[in-house]
Amino acid sequence: TGTTTLLGNYIGVAADGETAIANAGHGVASYTSSPVINVGDGTSAGSNVISGNSKSGLNQYGGANLTVLGNFIGTDYDGDADLGNGEDGIFIGGGSDNLVVGGNTSGERNVISGNGQSGIDINSDAGDGAVITENYIGTSADGTTAIPNSNSGIQLGTDSNIVGGSTSGERNVISGNSQNGVVISGGSSNTISSNYIGTAANGTSDLGNAAYGVHISSTSSSNTIGGSTSGERNVISGNGTDGIRIDSNSSSNTVQGNYIGVDSTGNTALTNDEQGVAIISANSNTIGGSTSGEGNVISGNTFSGITLNTADENTIAGNIIGLGADGSTDVGNSIDGITIAANADTNLIGGTANGAGNTISGN
Repeated sequence: TGTTTLLGNYIGVAADGETAIANAGHGVASYTSSPVINVGDGTSAGSNVISGNSKSGLNQYGGANLTVLGNFIGTDYDGDADLGNGEDGIFIGGGSDNLVVGGNTSGERNVISGNGQSGIDINSDAGDGAVITENYIGTSADGTTAIPNSNSGIQLGTDSNIVGGSTSGERNVISGNSQNGVVISGGSSNTISSNYIGTAANGTSDLGNAAYGVHISSTSSSNTIGGSTSGERNVISGNGTDGIRIDSNSSSNTVQGNYIGVDSTGNTALTNDEQGVAIISANSNTIGGSTSGEGNVISGNTFSGITLNTADENTIAGNIIGLGADGSTDVGNSIDGITIAANADTNLIGGTANGAGNTISGN
């Protein structure tokens, strides 16, 4: 019932910090009803290496108040070699809540890479309200090289979680993973902002996730990707399929202020290999907005900027589609600016409000 703190340990690796010697189960597992567990403290001396274990690196099931700062989970001690845990880097389930992974300084950053399933998996039976900030998930410690998690970087199955924040100091780099960057599956009111998803830590080099940058599925609703300020902007580029895909009857999700298919300058293509945004079998979602800062730059993608298919009552407003953020550099999507495909009805492109019109050029 008190506080447990883990500092400076090698869990699943030899004393050299570079050789995996697996524990047969999880590296760290907690099943108690109400602990306070601190794993790392944001200092180099307090950093734990939790890697090479047969199951998950960290498994929290049925507890609460887990804070994870400044660790290497799935890599060696300096974060440049793959020593992945056999399952997730961090798994949260059983009603566990009050999860904090990372902080707002480089010392508090976790490197969560190389694991056999996802980097972080917040299961649908976990609690709500996790905060995940300033981590490198799927990359090396310097953010330049892919060390893929074999599934997705982050999987969210609950509500009201925050991935990133509103400043560069809260930015996660979620790149290089073998499937998606971020998956929201059945969750609502989650916020994904200020992240680089598919780029290296410099925001300009391609380090794409192999599938979608962000995937919203399984009737997920009222999630926000980005925001109206520059600090909330995600760069979602370089990924192997769509930058953002919304499907499976997900509704009332908002995508605002992001760079999708261009790098962090907004004026140079960093291509997602299919659509910039795909809305498939999903209704009443909003891409952009009429207020300053709400529009996305959706340019440079291999297929169309936005595709609607079996998608009704969606709104696309205030975006730049096919040009750079400066509104004049040609960064065309390779097919259409917007494709309206089969069974896509009653959608609104633009609007009468000042600022609601899209700029769709150069495609």
